[in-house]
Amino acid sequence: MSLKKILKDAIDLTEERKVLLTEDYARKVLKIHERYELLIMGEHSDGDVKRILKRLKRHKNEMFVFLEDSRVPFHNNESERNIRPMVIASKNSYCNRSEKSAKTYAILASIFRTLACRKKDQIQFVLDYLINDLNYGGFQRINKIAA
Repeated sequence: MSLKKILKDAIDLTEERKVLLTEDYARKVLKIHERYELLIMGEHSDGDVKRILKRLKRHKNEMFVFLEDSRVPFHNNESERNIRPMVIASKNSYCNRSEKSAKTYAILASIFRTLACRKKDQIQFVLDYLINDLNYGGFQRINKIAA
C-alpha cells in the first residue's frame, strides 16, 4: 500500500461521487481514511521516511477535505494560476526598485486578481473607490498599508 495509490483512489472516488449512492460513497471515503491511517501509523527506521510520516500525521485532517466537500478541488492548479501573473511580472518589466513599490504592486495585484476571480468590474471598483474614499483618506490608507 502506497500513498500514491491511496491518493489516486481518492481522486478517482471524487469522480464516482456523481453516480454513487450517498451510503456507498461514505463507505468508500471511510475505507480511504482507514488505509491512510494504516500507512501513516507504520514504523520506519529511515530518517526521511519518519520526517514525511510526521508531516502526514500532522496534516491528516486536511489530506482528504476534497472527499468531504465537493467545492474543494484535489489540486491547487487555480492557486498556481492566480499567482502566475505576479511571478511573471516580477521577472519581467515590472521589477520593483524599492520595498514600498513592491508592496504596492503586490496589494494592487491581489485586489485586481480577487476582483477578476469574483467577476467584478475592475474599472467600476476603482471609480467607486475614488468617489467614496477620496474625501475620507483612501489614498492615505493604501500608502499606510504599502509602507
